[in-house]
Amino acid sequence: PDPFVESLQHDSIIVQIPRLRGRVNNRLEKILSVFDQSQIYPDDQRMLELDENKYGDDAEMTHILHRLQSAAANPDIRNRMNAEDEFFQALEDRDTTIMTQKKELEKQKAAIEEKDAAIEEQKASLRAAVLALSKSGMTAEMIAKTLNIGEEKIQEILSN
Repeated sequence: PDPFVESLQHDSIIVQIPRLRGRVNNRLEKILSVFDQSQIYPDDQRMLELDENKYGDDAEMTHILHRLQSAAANPDIRNRMNAEDEFFQALEDRDTTIMTQKKELEKQKAAIEEKDAAIEEQKASLRAAVLALSKSGMTAEMIAKTLNIGEEKIQEILSN
């Protein structure tokens, strides 16, 4: 076995941060509660509204909060966040366009298949009519005039 591939497989723990509310049981959950998405500001979805008093008794948590606040206040980091938002919006727009185009292509393909089926049905009806008229004793020329089709087409149908 390849050690690199083996190292890719590992056990994981998935923490649903919004479900932690009001039940912070250990250190990890306390740290993760800082990122609870239910606390976002309505006018800026990248910012969280945190109650510093909730973490006031813990120096490390206060340090974490201050680091996050200073990062949020840093214009370079805010510019990078804006650039990331624009990039992700462009990706989302592109994906939406691709999905819309795929749906449109599927509709067009279905329409083409319907038209192909209708054409095949018309060909079958024409063939049946030509064969029926031929069996009734009409000549290819008479059938062509009756159905308003070229005599070559009638000959082609009769020869197949």
